[in-house]
Amino acid sequence: DNFKPVNDIFGHDMGDSVLRLFADIVKSHTRAKDVVCRFGGDEFVAFFEDIADEKMVASLARRLNDSFVSGADTLLGKDHGIPLGISMGVARVPDVGRNYKTLFNCADNALYTVKKNGKHSFYIYKNDDSDIEDIKVSGDALSRIVKVVEERGEGTGPMILGIDSFSVVYKFIERYNRKCGFGLLRILCSVTAKVDNKAVLKTASNEFENVLKNALDRSDVVLHHRTNQFFIVIPYKEEPECDKVIKKINDSWNSLKISSEADIDFAYDHK
Repeated sequence: DNFKPVNDIFGHDMGDSVLRLFADIVKSHTRAKDVVCRFGGDEFVAFFEDIADEKMVASLARRLNDSFVSGADTLLGKDHGIPLGISMGVARVPDVGRNYKTLFNCADNALYTVKKNGKHSFYIYKNDDSDIEDIKVSGDALSRIVKVVEERGEGTGPMILGIDSFSVVYKFIERYNRKCGFGLLRILCSVTAKVDNKAVLKTASNEFENVLKNALDRSDVVLHHRTNQFFIVIPYKEEPECDKVIKKINDSWNSLKISSEADIDFAYDHK
């Protein structure tokens, strides 16, 4: 759950470390006869024998979550602010059949049920569950996005969000752009005070947020993470002109008096 911000905020090397951590945790909580594989990205698929009891599933989900959260805190620091965890969707044999594709689709639907209802838990697919769970989840996510936009008001700049709202909006934008063949420019900005002064850092970060409000468009989305980190997402149709975007932000920042007391570092990628 919420793995994407690890890559975006801490970098892909740390993201790889978190995935290795999770793989090691899964190994330590499974048996030699169990089959576990990484399906792609942050998704794993497993086949377990003799785990038909719901209490056993609940115990496994709890142990995996507890171990993963503890390990992630060690890797990232306890103040990392990312609500990491594990969601499990379960399909039983022979309750829903023996065909792999059927089992996978049912487990996937069960997984989205967990994601929709708070994450960090499990759900066992039932034969009377709706086959349009994905649509329900998308509708639920869309309603949350609408609320975010409504609360935003009539501002002309980008949406600047906290981690929870940003996660919903970012996932929606990423999926929509991928399906439509558009791309995303992602920029990580870090504000660093030139002297060790928390008051200066806070003032500089607030001023930099104002810079982003004036330099970016309404279609752009910003995560203000911690005091001094900003993650910017810019949808685009053609190849993005990254240098121009960063220059515009940098020029606005350098025109401010506070820029003599703090530096801005940029890292970006686009896909």
